[in-house]
Amino acid sequence: MAGSLRVKLRALLSRRQSMPVPPGATPGGGDAVSCEAAVASDPGVSCANPRTDPRHCGLVDMVMSDWLNAETGELFTGFALGPQDELLDVGCGDGLAVMFAAQQGARTTFCDLDPAKVRSLSERLLERGLTRHAGLVASGERLPLPDGCMSRIIATEVLEHVEDPAAVLREMVRVGAPGAKYLISVPDAASERFQQPFAHASYFAAPNHVRIIEPRELEELAESCGLQVEGRGQWGFYWFLWMNFFWASQREAGDDATAMDRIRPPYHPLLQSWTETWTRLLELPETEGLRRALNGLMPKSRVIVARRK
Repeated sequence: MAGSLRVKLRALLSRRQSMPVPPGATPGGGDAVSCEAAVASDPGVSCANPRTDPRHCGLVDMVMSDWLNAETGELFTGFALGPQDELLDVGCGDGLAVMFAAQQGARTTFCDLDPAKVRSLSERLLERGLTRHAGLVASGERLPLPDGCMSRIIATEVLEHVEDPAAVLREMVRVGAPGAKYLISVPDAASERFQQPFAHASYFAAPNHVRIIEPRELEELAESCGLQVEGRGQWGFYWFLWMNFFWASQREAGDDATAMDRIRPPYHPLLQSWTETWTRLLELPETEGLRRALNGLMPKSRVIVARRK
């Protein structure tokens, strides 16, 4: 790995301590430690060649886009976590947010419709000595939790999958304590519409993306369910182009890929090339403004931070 990228990764993965470090390793102790730290947060990361691994690059880009800041305890800017918090992750997936929250000392509850994901995340937490958690196989429309029991609630890239997002949000509000904070993200509407002509048809059908949610629609939905929006963000230009290149590469291979879960090796040379290009951008000095401008031009996701009224 080039020296400049090594310096950047050390800064991201040790100074901010945004990724969990394996037992016995020293934060910022070299390339292998940096990659192993990334793997601890995202088991899909490959250390064979971090420069061309999309999930490794995406994780670094995520940290640079106001996520996973352990110095402040913020999962995202304006959404801090600590030992006093009870966090619920609706639609936990691979559990990156839960892992971060648990490392800040929060008690975590997470749910998903996929029992394998719930079981895997529970096992990974226990492997790292993080025992204050509970995993549930449950739908966001019917959470098996009492009223007002959570202080922090998240749903990242979930609402686009459900037929009635208002029902999910109302249930999230029900289990939130007075003043509870919420972190919600959905795919950017323009990004979704851009890739519709190129994506496999099943990507925009159940159980994948069944709706496109406009930015203002998301805020109005949150407010109608009893939330007050306090912050906004967007990020993921890297992933926006990656997904469109993904569909192109799958068509060349004659493979009807249908879900983001296919982000795993082996990667098509086009995807490796784009990842290395973005990695090179991250290496260059004084490119933060350009990266943020591209995120604003065509983000992959939009984020809101809200509070229960």
